[in-house]
Amino acid sequence: MNGRQNKDSSGSLESIIEDSSTNISSSFNKKDIWSLIKEKNAIKEKKPTEDREVAIESYVLFVGDKNSGKSELIVRFLDREEKKVDATVALQYTFCRRTRGVNSIKDVAHLWELAGGIFLSELINVPITEFNLQSLTYVIVLDLSEPQDILTNLENYLDKFWNRVNSIFKNLEQRGSKRPKNLKNLSWKKFGSEHPDKDYLTPSPLPIIIVGNKFDVFRNFEPYVAHKNGASLIYTAHRDENSIMKFRNLLNHLTFKTKQPSGFVVDTNKPLFIQAGSDAFSAIGYPPSMSANRESINIHNFVPYQTWKTDFEKYFPKKAELQDIKLDFSRYPEPVIDSMRDQKE
Repeated sequence: MNGRQNKDSSGSLESIIEDSSTNISSSFNKKDIWSLIKEKNAIKEKKPTEDREVAIESYVLFVGDKNSGKSELIVRFLDREEKKVDATVALQYTFCRRTRGVNSIKDVAHLWELAGGIFLSELINVPITEFNLQSLTYVIVLDLSEPQDILTNLENYLDKFWNRVNSIFKNLEQRGSKRPKNLKNLSWKKFGSEHPDKDYLTPSPLPIIIVGNKFDVFRNFEPYVAHKNGASLIYTAHRDENSIMKFRNLLNHLTFKTKQPSGFVVDTNKPLFIQAGSDAFSAIGYPPSMSANRESINIHNFVPYQTWKTDFEKYFPKKAELQDIKLDFSRYPEPVIDSMRDQKE
């Protein structure tokens, strides 16, 4: 009896040891380094999408006329209250952060401001790069209180923009990149394949916002150029909180991917708010020189840009350019200064 008990005990003990060895071996085999990596990845895939979201990093470039209000718009976008805004020198940089989601993801927007108007517009090549092309917004700020310069400056800022973007696209395409094609296709989505003006548009592959600032001084700027380039057009005034809020909401949407703002304002007695893809040439109408014959014109006919430009310059002629004044300094002798100059030469 005892012998059988010992045998059973021995058998049980051996069985336990054998089972334990098997379990330990099995456990060890299952928990090797590759299995642990697979398990970790599987856990990540089961997590909600928000847990796997990455921070948004975007770029905004402000260009525009001197004293057009670029710095004030940036200050208002940053939600700061500064009574005095310092003048911008050349190319100025700042940034802002926005916390998002339950995991407090920190999105970042890099803001560049180009000073000097069209004279320093070549510097846009610095912030517009191959690296940030797909996440950059181009903001053109126009001074509506100086209407005679608006069209010339707008043309210049758009030409510099397109030259830079096309140059980057060309380099990418030579290397076999599909990014230019993807960005171009994406730019058409806001218009749709059935848009009546699709044959006359060249939508920008990057978001463009044309800001007509100081609309309280001037209220009659046609959105033709904005629509043709697939840009958004918005009027703002420093003292008009509603227009500033619309600008902030639109820029937040483009930089931080917030909800797209609603609204569509085309009444020229109010600050315009026309987002890219929401306008049409038939709604914009005709330039003044064609208004008398508009009943005999097909409403879907495309009016060439040059017609608009000729009418605009007729109503808002350019200021006479200042000529260089040559002075005869020999008529104003300064013996001390003249002698020092002679020594230097």
